[in-house]
Amino acid sequence: GFDSTWRKRPRNVSADGCAIAWRARTFGLLATGGYNFGSSMSRTADRTCLFTLLHWRRDPTVRLLVATTHLARNPDSARQLLARGYQYGSLFRELLSFAHRHNAMDVPVVLTGDLNAKDCDELAGIARALAMLLSSPTHPLLWSVVDAPTPATTVTEERHLRIDYVLYQSESLSLTGISNLPRLRSPIPNAVHPSDHLPVSARLVIRPHWARIEDDARQWLACVSGNTAVRPLSGDALRTAFTFFDKAGTGLVSPLQLEAGLQSLGFPGLDSSTVRAALRQAGCESEGGRRGEEARQAGEERSWTMDLDQFVQVYTHFINKVSASSSTARQLDLAFAALNPNHSGSATRKELHAALAHMSTAPLDEERVDEILTELEDAKEGGKITVASFTAWMARRYASSLGDPSVIHDSMERVPNYGDIWPLQVYNQ
Repeated sequence: GFDSTWRKRPRNVSADGCAIAWRARTFGLLATGGYNFGSSMSRTADRTCLFTLLHWRRDPTVRLLVATTHLARNPDSARQLLARGYQYGSLFRELLSFAHRHNAMDVPVVLTGDLNAKDCDELAGIARALAMLLSSPTHPLLWSVVDAPTPATTVTEERHLRIDYVLYQSESLSLTGISNLPRLRSPIPNAVHPSDHLPVSARLVIRPHWARIEDDARQWLACVSGNTAVRPLSGDALRTAFTFFDKAGTGLVSPLQLEAGLQSLGFPGLDSSTVRAALRQAGCESEGGRRGEEARQAGEERSWTMDLDQFVQVYTHFINKVSASSSTARQLDLAFAALNPNHSGSATRKELHAALAHMSTAPLDEERVDEILTELEDAKEGGKITVASFTAWMARRYASSLGDPSVIHDSMERVPNYGDIWPLQVYNQ
C-alpha cells in the first residue's frame, strides 16, 4: 500500500491541493510541511507547496526530500511569468528553511508539479538571477536543478505544451529512466486520457557521497581541459573536488596525486602537463603558489604542486569561456528577457527596479539594489542595462562566489540578519 501527505490550497472555494504519496514498505515519513503563496508579496495567498522528508526503510540514514507545487496559470502571459518568477524563487527560500529545520541540508531533493512554464530553464534563470542580484537565501538545489526531459504534457484547443515537470538535484541524484508519454495529436481530456495533463514519471538513483566528490572533480577537469560541456560548480563543490586529488589532506596536490586522479576519472590522453598548461594559460602557475613556497622553505622536496587557490583560479578562468556557450548563458538571456518585459534588449533602472520589486520574495534593500543597478549600467549604451552588461555582472558575481562561497546564501548559517528588512519569521507560513 501507499502512505501520503496532502496540503489544501488556501482558496476557500477550492477543495484541491498538493499531495505526495510513497510506497509504505519502501519509505517512512520523517517530516512534512509547506507554505502558501500568491503572485507577489502583496497578493493574497492563493496556491500552496508541500514538502515531505522521507527515509529509506532498509537504511534510515538514506533520506529523500520531495516537494510539489502548482505555479501561476497561463504559460503564454508575460505578466504571469513575473508571478511564476516570484513563486519559483520563494520555493527555494522556503525549501532552505524546511531543510535546515529538519537537519536535511545534504538530503537529495526532487521537485515536481505543474509549473505552467513552457521552459523550466526560464524559471531557473530568473531564480538564479534574483538570488545573485538580491543576495536572496536559496536552497543549493537551485544551482544543480535538472529536469527529466519529456514531450508535451498537455494539449488543448489553445496550446500544445510541456508544463508538468520532474526536477531533481543533479549533484546528488542520477536519472536512469523516464516514462514513455504518448504523442498527443488531439486535445485532452478524452476517452483515453481522463485528465488535461499526462502523468510524468522518472527513475532516480541516489548517488553516494564519494560519487558526488568524484563527479565534482570530473567537472573541474572537463572545464580546465576544454574536453566537454560541464555542470557549473559552486564554491563549496570546488573545495570538495580539490580533496579528490589531495588524498593526503596537505592542501597541496603533487604531480603523482594529479596523475592518479586523472587516471581514475577516465580522461584518456590527459596527463598532468595538460593541467599545468591550463594553469599557465590562466596566469596562476607559480611553482605551487604560496603554500608550495612555504613547503620548499620547510625543506620539502617538491618539483611542482598545486594549491587550492590555484585550483579555484584556473577553474574560474575557464568556466567563463565555457559558460558563454552553455545552458547557463541561455538561462541568463531568458532571465533578462523576463526582467525586461518590453523585450527591447535593454532596460532602464526604473524598469529593472520594478521587475525586481515584483519578483523579490522580501522587501527590497533599496540601498543595496541601487548599488547593483549602478554596477549593471552599460556606459557604452548611455547608462542603460543591456543583456551584455547583465551577463557580465552575473559572471563576476559567480566568480566572486567561487573565491568566497559565503556570498551565496545557500545555507541558513550564511543568511545575514536583515532585521526589519527581512525577518526570518516569513519562512514556512
